[in-house]
Amino acid sequence: FTVKMLWLWDLFILQVQLHPIHVALEFIFGCAVLYSFVSTPTKPAETTRRRVDEDDIIEKDWHPGPLAIGQPKAEPPVVTNCTPRNITVDNIECLNCASFNFLGVSATDETKKLAKDTINEFGVGTCGPRGFYGTLTPHLELEDRIAKFCNTQKSILYAYGYSTVASIVPCFSGRGDILIVDSAVNYAIEHGVGLSRSVVTWFDHNDMKDLERAVEAQEKKLANSKSKKVHRKFIVVEGLYKNRGDICKLDEVKRIANKFKYRILLDDTYAFGVLGKTGRGTPEHYNIPTSDIDVYIGMLSTALGTVGGFCTGVTEMVSHQTLSSTSYCYSASLPVFFAKCATEVLDNLDSNSEQLKTLQQRAKCMRVQLEAQVAKPCKVQLLNEDPTPIFHLLLPDSFNHDRDTQTTAIHEIVEECRKQGVAVGESIYSGFEVKLPPPSIRMTVSTALSEDDVKKAAGVVGKAFGAVLANYV
Repeated sequence: FTVKMLWLWDLFILQVQLHPIHVALEFIFGCAVLYSFVSTPTKPAETTRRRVDEDDIIEKDWHPGPLAIGQPKAEPPVVTNCTPRNITVDNIECLNCASFNFLGVSATDETKKLAKDTINEFGVGTCGPRGFYGTLTPHLELEDRIAKFCNTQKSILYAYGYSTVASIVPCFSGRGDILIVDSAVNYAIEHGVGLSRSVVTWFDHNDMKDLERAVEAQEKKLANSKSKKVHRKFIVVEGLYKNRGDICKLDEVKRIANKFKYRILLDDTYAFGVLGKTGRGTPEHYNIPTSDIDVYIGMLSTALGTVGGFCTGVTEMVSHQTLSSTSYCYSASLPVFFAKCATEVLDNLDSNSEQLKTLQQRAKCMRVQLEAQVAKPCKVQLLNEDPTPIFHLLLPDSFNHDRDTQTTAIHEIVEECRKQGVAVGESIYSGFEVKLPPPSIRMTVSTALSEDDVKKAAGVVGKAFGAVLANYV
């Protein structure tokens, strides 16, 4: 035993001589471990507890606010059946004037059969993100098809439409970058703008003079700044504005962007498959190649009648999203039957433009009928731009009531229309919008509706406006 102890001591001395710092650190670490074992744990400080009567007073005075502003107090309607032409709401069959299924391709027998065949072949979905094990052949086929349809280099798919633009904006614009944004963009864009933490300037809706003023003011600030950081700069607009029903002046936006060296981020969700001679959206409406738009975004849940979103453009821009866009990286991939159905719709749209011509004719017919049967008799303001299929009907200027009363009146008009067999939309907002739009009736038109259906719908809406507004005189 003595010999072993002497040998260990000699070994320790040798280690001290060769590695003194290492031995010292091990000694300090050993002492710390020993101290943690032998030391007595300290008792947590006693916290003072409020008296019961104080808790009661606090709970009594607390009144939680509403989760959203302007929501109707009535129970939400129950939809039991939906086709491109008809929708059953609370057991009443109505003309469907509330859906964004513009081309009438959703819920058709052909679409259902294709979806069923795709499920039998591929299953419902992978339950995994695209970058892990979530990519299947229909995803790649649809991405290639969108790129070919838009004449761009590459496309990328997202599983959910809302999160597409909300994820893409912060993917390209971060803290210190510049965003010039139209004040009437939809809430998904506003959400993405907020997440980006960029320097944001809002310009008046579709006002190109105010846009140029905002860009010039921002450029002066950058010129006077001492920072040498390179700022990414974007103009953010919608092609067809969901909350207004009018079309972005994309030709003027592009002129201003080229003049001041800004990039354009265009959300063309409600114009893709709707505007242009062949349904290629707002760029085609202005004879601008889609490839000239720096970041082109759309949803599959409108004209294509499925679910999801996409972004298309140059390869570098699309590839950047595969590692930097949170919705793409962390969300389960799009169910394959949605991708397959969207590809089929694009093929049909590319080979046959009759549906598109029918939609634009129905939109013009609806505008004429709403002006004749609603806007003029009831002195209602109609928000729409030919030939878009989205219509907003605002209450008359003489309706001098607060916002809650206006929302209630809009809800009553919607209910009256439903009772008469026409389903229209009620524009409800979260209350967190930068510029809160006024309450309105939102109507849409699709290829599934005939001209007689359009005339009937406009007539019912006009009578509903007259009946409800008479109660507020």
